[in-house]
Amino acid sequence: MPIQCPIQVDAIAFAEHPGFNSEKVGMLVHVKPCEESLRGKTFIGVYLGDMQISVGCSYHPESKKLEVYGTHNPAIYVPALRRVVWGCGSWWRAIKDPSQLDKEITEGDISGTWYVQLMLQMLKEDALKKETEEVDMPKADTADEPT
Repeated sequence: MPIQCPIQVDAIAFAEHPGFNSEKVGMLVHVKPCEESLRGKTFIGVYLGDMQISVGCSYHPESKKLEVYGTHNPAIYVPALRRVVWGCGSWWRAIKDPSQLDKEITEGDISGTWYVQLMLQMLKEDALKKETEEVDMPKADTADEPT
């Protein structure tokens, strides 16, 4: 529900963010952006940490408190693109040793990911459920009704 203005704000609270995961910041990663123009290409990137991609707020009328919070997502700098690619707009994984530098992220890697398999299974079950509901629905009587 949108905040109705004007409002009286007696306090502003900023939600805590755990900060950067210092042990992972700077690690090399493979990243495959989902953008159509880059489809099928895997790049080497540098993991910058979880960074804020949006901000929101909620207002608590009883306490007149405004709570400000951020949405965070993995940020990966890709030197070949000279820009940041967000985790939510790509497939990515850590490069654990030099022997992995030349490996691409394949469609098989993506479809083999547990949460992709789960999503595909849920979509399949939903499609079967809809099919069953359509078969079980009584047909409308098309006979002439008295007027």
